[in-house]
Amino acid sequence: MLSSTLTAVAGALFAYYRGFVSVEAFSLFLSIQYVAMVIIGGMGSILGALLGAGFVTLFPYLIEFLMARLPVPPRFAEQVFAVNYAAFGLVMALFLVFEPGGLVAIWRRVRNWFLLWPFRKRPLAVSRQ
Repeated sequence: MLSSTLTAVAGALFAYYRGFVSVEAFSLFLSIQYVAMVIIGGMGSILGALLGAGFVTLFPYLIEFLMARLPVPPRFAEQVFAVNYAAFGLVMALFLVFEPGGLVAIWRRVRNWFLLWPFRKRPLAVSRQ
């Protein structure tokens, strides 16, 4: 219910800001980006939503930068939009398979490692039977 309320308020503010709302403002790629933000950032936390939004916002710029710097044929360099689609699909699939907790799970592991660094648990001597 809270999510629906926030979505309604955001839609009302968007309509007020734009002065008009139409279907063309929301493309399929925008929907894919929103889903990618949730999956990549990590579901169930505000930090995950923020990390996912930051990642998804900066990711196309990284792709454009790499396409400009890497020696790719000119016909592929013009297909940045298609590369963005493929990259988002690949990154979402990789996060779903290898890191279902998203960027927030990675952040928590790194944070805990640094917090517990001097006192890491060392394996006890294992008795051989």
